[in-house]
Amino acid sequence: MPGGVDPSRTRPSLSILPPLPMSRGSSWASAGLLGLFAIVAVFVVVRLRAAPERLSRPSDDLSTGVGAIGRGDTLPWFPVKAGRAAATSDEVPAADESRADARLKRAGRSHLARGVFFLPPTFSSPDGEYDLVLFFHGNTDLVEEGLVLSGINAAAVIFNLGNGSGVYDEKLHDPSKLPDLLARAQAVLSDRGLRDPKLRRLAIVSWSAGYGATQAILSQPKLAERVDSVVILDGMHAGFLGDGPELAPSSLDPFIAFAERAKKGEKLFVLTHSNIEPVGYASVARSADHLLSAVGVSRVPEAGETFIPAYVSLDGVLPRDQIVALEPRTAARAGSLIVKGYGGNQANHHVAHLIQMPDIALGHLVARWLPPQP
Repeated sequence: MPGGVDPSRTRPSLSILPPLPMSRGSSWASAGLLGLFAIVAVFVVVRLRAAPERLSRPSDDLSTGVGAIGRGDTLPWFPVKAGRAAATSDEVPAADESRADARLKRAGRSHLARGVFFLPPTFSSPDGEYDLVLFFHGNTDLVEEGLVLSGINAAAVIFNLGNGSGVYDEKLHDPSKLPDLLARAQAVLSDRGLRDPKLRRLAIVSWSAGYGATQAILSQPKLAERVDSVVILDGMHAGFLGDGPELAPSSLDPFIAFAERAKKGEKLFVLTHSNIEPVGYASVARSADHLLSAVGVSRVPEAGETFIPAYVSLDGVLPRDQIVALEPRTAARAGSLIVKGYGGNQANHHVAHLIQMPDIALGHLVARWLPPQP
């Protein structure tokens, strides 16, 4: 198989279809857009499987990388092989038996309610308390490596439930679903040997159509209260009133309510977006404008460069000429509310938000969850 992929590990193709609107009637126009993106998706997948080109590797100097992103710094091209080895090996230094994680089995993945549970090498829990990331929509290997590269100290579960935000909304709209997932994650940690596990903080992270899960959770106040942080990568779409172009403001109410609390520093809300213009529902950029207006936060021009981690999981899957570095255009920040706008209106710009998440988004979450400095 290309790139020496282990056939025992599933690797779904990177979905570059736009997220479908939730609870909005379909239209011929939106169907046409989906058809266009589907054609592009097929073309890219064929190119990915046929292309002999591989991502180039930098030197093996590990002086930069995981540690840097933990405090919000940018991440350079970084060979992740060392981190992947740590994530799939139990060869860790002997721990003090008084620690709750002294006998924790860190290796490998566990199945969890149609999701994949794993522990990054940076996971640590001396007293049994832990943070948890629920990640919705995105190539499992890529998401796992991105979380490893971020240096986050949290357990993680990655869900891929299908294309379109509706399927995520349907699965998470049941108010019993999130508590069940949290209980299952805690049971896995207990089975792996973490003594007296207790959830400390929860983050909901999504890319593209996965925002449907975020919306379903935030639309239920009791569940939203349990969420400490939300990170949305090129997702969050408002619906239209009728055929548009006027937005249906209520479709963003759950996000606005959470953003208000983030503005006060009570929660963390990070949203990144491209300039892709879908048909039949509002773009993420326009939806973000509405959210910022509702909470009274303005954008400012932003410039600079972003960095692309050298994922092992991209070898043989994405050729280099399909990977683009996002270009910052605008930024808005108030308290712990962060909205970042990037240029680009093509499918590979949409995928870039997933690829570059350690650099453009996850650093804010890692920084928030760092222990207080002595």
